[in-house]
Amino acid sequence: MADKRVTVLATGFPTELKRALARSAPGEGLSMNDLAVKILADEFKVRVEPSGRPAKPQEASNSNILSLRMPEKLRRKIRQRAVDGGGISQVIADTIAAHFEQAAAA
Repeated sequence: MADKRVTVLATGFPTELKRALARSAPGEGLSMNDLAVKILADEFKVRVEPSGRPAKPQEASNSNILSLRMPEKLRRKIRQRAVDGGGISQVIADTIAAHFEQAAAA
């Protein structure tokens, strides 16, 4: 049985990271949400299945809120790391930023 999905709001999310997700998602064949969740799942070693929503070119809004649908298990692991400081939103932003920095360096 698939893990129940929950909504997580990352507030204060950098708009440049949202734009990077929006640019990269179609090339990966994923929706923006699926790409963000995949990046987080890879970091936290949680197996996730894509939502199945189609990948399509999209523009990132100028909002600094990123709404993600993810498995409860992934949210729990992010929360565990957030206890060390920074909060859930910061852990999400830092993880996604590190992914794009590694990709740029490769």
